[in-house]
Amino acid sequence: MSPGSSSPRLYRTRVVHARSGKHRYRFRHRAFRLLLDIDRLEDSARGVRGFAVQRWAPVSVYRRDFGPRDGSALRPWVERVLRGACVEEAPRRIRLLCYPRLWGYEFNPLALWFCESARGRLLAVVCEVHNTFGEAYSYVLRPDGTGDGPLHAERDKAFHVSPFIPMAARYRFAIALDEAGLRVTVHERTDDGRTRLVASERGTGSPLGTAALWRAVAAMPLMTLRIAFYIRWHALTLWLRGAPWHSKPPAPRREAG
Repeated sequence: MSPGSSSPRLYRTRVVHARSGKHRYRFRHRAFRLLLDIDRLEDSARGVRGFAVQRWAPVSVYRRDFGPRDGSALRPWVERVLRGACVEEAPRRIRLLCYPRLWGYEFNPLALWFCESARGRLLAVVCEVHNTFGEAYSYVLRPDGTGDGPLHAERDKAFHVSPFIPMAARYRFAIALDEAGLRVTVHERTDDGRTRLVASERGTGSPLGTAALWRAVAAMPLMTLRIAFYIRWHALTLWLRGAPWHSKPPAPRREAG
């Protein structure tokens, strides 16, 4: 896991979801993410036409879409989440990897917060998961050893995402990020030991600038709407095919774990 610079970056990616078992399916779509230093959010939009922070633009980012989701500063929330997960060292730099709003529409199934020490060592990655019910929960992943190389971690499922996969499941994460590329893979296994879902996203990075941004928008003009549509469409498809339905439990009392 390379620390890289604080300059904002754009990653053009390909997302693949593959469900196994009787009601298997597979879909893939293109996307793009922004990597932004949360202490320099407004600076990241300077000189990039069509991109704005805290105001409408064709491509935009609002603080209220993440973390405490009330528009307040993001760093105190991240630091509180890290302390709750017993990450003792306060991060010097925190970078948010997310889907931006596109034409005002926001949908972020998974946002990643990369928390680094003063020396650039990865302290933790906070995986903020959003479901289609307007709820969010964060898994705090800590690297082994020095924090160099891909991050591998496992967590018990604590947050309802899909009504077609039971809560008795476990996630296996593999995350790698550097200036050149991004690789994220999540395996979801149920208690019977079978992998029910594999979600992956891979792509290449470039500096965030006007030309790079508009090339991505031109290639994916309805990206966030398309992501939301795919998720709901495949849920409908599974329901019509008779996949077992698991009722939504109450949201977790804790915001992270």
